[in-house]
Amino acid sequence: MLRDAINEIRFHPGRIAATVLAIAISVGFMIAASIFVSTEEVAQNKKAAITSSKADMVVEFEIQDSAAEDGKKPPTFLPARAQELLSQIDGVTAVDKVLAAMVTLEYGDRSQFAYAYGNLSEPFRWASLSEGRLPEAADEIALASPMASNLGAKIGDVIQTTLTNPSKRKVVGLTSEPKVLVGGSSYVDPAGMTADFDSAASTQWLLQTEPGTSTEQVRNALKKTVPVGYGLTVKTADELQKEAFEEMTGDFAAMKLMLQAFGMIALVVGMIIIANTFTILVAQRRQRIGLLRAIGASGGQVRSRLLTEAVLLGLMGGVLGIGFGYLVAMAGSAYTGALYWGMAFPATDILIAIAVGVVITVLAAVGPSIQATRVSPLEALQPVTTEKARRAGGVIRGVICGVLVAAGAGLAIWSLTGDSDQILRAIGGASLITLGVLFGATSYVPWLLRGLGLVFKRFGATSRLASLNAVRNPRRAAATAVALMLAIGLIVTLQVGTSSLKRTFDDSITARYPVDIAITKKLFDRYAPSSSPTQPDAKAVDIELADGLLEKVNGVPGVKRSVQLDGAVVFAKFPRTNFEDSALALAYGPDYEAVSGQQAPPKGTVLIGETIADDNDSVEIAVGKTKGTFKVKASSAAGFKQILMNPEDLRELKAKPVPALIAIQTENRDDAATVMKRVEALVDKSEHSLSGSVLEASIITQILDTLLLIVTALLGVAVLIALIGVGNTLGLSVIERRRESALLRALGLQRSSLRWMLTIEAIMLALAGVVVGVTAGLFFGWLGTQAVIAQIDDEYTTYQFSVDWLQTAGLILLAVVAAMVASILPGRRAAKATPTEALATE
Repeated sequence: MLRDAINEIRFHPGRIAATVLAIAISVGFMIAASIFVSTEEVAQNKKAAITSSKADMVVEFEIQDSAAEDGKKPPTFLPARAQELLSQIDGVTAVDKVLAAMVTLEYGDRSQFAYAYGNLSEPFRWASLSEGRLPEAADEIALASPMASNLGAKIGDVIQTTLTNPSKRKVVGLTSEPKVLVGGSSYVDPAGMTADFDSAASTQWLLQTEPGTSTEQVRNALKKTVPVGYGLTVKTADELQKEAFEEMTGDFAAMKLMLQAFGMIALVVGMIIIANTFTILVAQRRQRIGLLRAIGASGGQVRSRLLTEAVLLGLMGGVLGIGFGYLVAMAGSAYTGALYWGMAFPATDILIAIAVGVVITVLAAVGPSIQATRVSPLEALQPVTTEKARRAGGVIRGVICGVLVAAGAGLAIWSLTGDSDQILRAIGGASLITLGVLFGATSYVPWLLRGLGLVFKRFGATSRLASLNAVRNPRRAAATAVALMLAIGLIVTLQVGTSSLKRTFDDSITARYPVDIAITKKLFDRYAPSSSPTQPDAKAVDIELADGLLEKVNGVPGVKRSVQLDGAVVFAKFPRTNFEDSALALAYGPDYEAVSGQQAPPKGTVLIGETIADDNDSVEIAVGKTKGTFKVKASSAAGFKQILMNPEDLRELKAKPVPALIAIQTENRDDAATVMKRVEALVDKSEHSLSGSVLEASIITQILDTLLLIVTALLGVAVLIALIGVGNTLGLSVIERRRESALLRALGLQRSSLRWMLTIEAIMLALAGVVVGVTAGLFFGWLGTQAVIAQIDDEYTTYQFSVDWLQTAGLILLAVVAAMVASILPGRRAAKATPTEALATE
């Protein structure tokens, strides 16, 4: 039986090539996900543990929780004292402290998150210089070469580093390091780091020791000298790295599961293609199966032979999938820089992926193999030139699918009611409708193809033949279309969901932040007085914008209108909540109304952010010793730590307003992000802050667009497999209709016309899948986002349905073009044989 299955595959490789390819891509996707995530995990673990890579032991000092809870602050444990204690321990040959912090690096219009490390002494230094030198002063920095390339910075350039305080640093060196998926490396002088990065801690110390020195020996030597209130941890570098590995495992496991979920979608699509292929192969071998039954083979033996073929095909596809997955994972790891640390090879995950591929292939072959033995031997031996078209579906199938769709529609309608279970009901409704639509495809796809045929029949005899051929086997056509409609439907659902969420959030942000772009001085609140309105450091507050900035902003292309507001630093106290803090009071006049669309407050009333105060609260505002009490109106027009006041009220407080804010209205919101970049170029970003609805909307848009791009790329594998199914169906039908095609050629049909006939069939099958997929995607996208937005209890957020028709049209065009490409090889095969050879009885 095994030998017969192997011979069948050997002698007819063309019939199973597409099936093996579909399995290889599906399994390869799962293997690629496992290898890529494992490689990335190893790389990130090694990167996280790189600070201790040259150390033998790591010592950590921490303030104990009990001391912190009792309010007893332990005595200061200076780094110099810690280093002295560690250096005096027997067996310790070198000591250095670790300083590290996550910072933002900015150069020109580019920015990047990075890890900033204090320079370590030579024994512990892991990075080698490729150019320049290491920092020796507080205003110097060295960058990893890939990060310097991303920023566009080179040695001699001055960049901005920001953790809490922005500071300027000159690039003096570049290090040889690979690029990484998250954050790069930068190096600064330790003294400058502790001064500027207030979250950089020197609680971790690296030790190099003589052979034989134990962690217990180091711990015992330190116990008597570490101040009370400090905890002490001594670990080997290997133990620390193992802990870091375990901490990251959960995050990467979630990432792996997400990628594997898309792999399973691809497998489901592949399963449909495999089942369709086996159905066609069984139909083509009908007489051979009948002969086997006639000479004594039982139905069980025939089924076993077909299932053995399925196992072999699954194994072949799995083996090919290993190579495919490894190459894809290698390319992805090279892109993220993880390849530098070496490729991982998770053998267990790979074996599981191959086993899943085999099981899916066997399950897909079960139905056709059972079908093959339902026909009696004598009936199977009768010559059948082509499989008789079956009436689509049946009464039972129609009833079941109708019940599924009706139940799903009921859940979908129920999900429109406002309560906490909306999302679950929407998912349940969409799932039931999807099952009904997919399983009931044989009931409506033939009618859809006939409708498309009415259009194509107008383009000549070849098109009429193609239209008739497309519906000759409704079950096969439906199965081919189902695979494509599933993949297309998922992508359109995500496209509609993303577009609707972007429009909804954009409108919400516009309502919440009426000004498109606002410019103020940066971090004024860090230096403003917050304990008393009469503090002498109030004079140090710098909120004044540069002269001429308003004129420059008005000259920026895309700016419709901009106004400048005068303001002063005040001290605000809210009696109801007993909250007090410094704030920027702005004189809100008619010009600002025109830009923001918000009405200015009347005299005696101030506008304050909704997160700070409620309507009708009172607030006491002071400028120096002059105070006044005002009524509060909560408004989104007021930004963080801003108070919008009537100009007369601000004057009565004896404030000395200076130009403090420029509010900008853009001509076109779709081009607002470009305007934002142009405005950014006018100011020093280390001293100025840009806010407003454009910034918020651009961040959300970037996140959603990135997610859509990633998910679409992942689902693209399913689309590819579905299109392979289109080509596979055409290729097998060419074999099945070999004599029929030869007769058409003998009657005068040209080779080019025969190829065009198959191309039209491919287009019709693709369009049938696209029509249903797009329709379902539009509905599911609306249903899902409607349920998500309904959960947001916000007066500013109202659901807005939106479709990016350009994306949808591009997807449709891509599917049609790909289907045409898929028809090329079957068309060449059909046109290659001469009429006399094809008409000969096999």
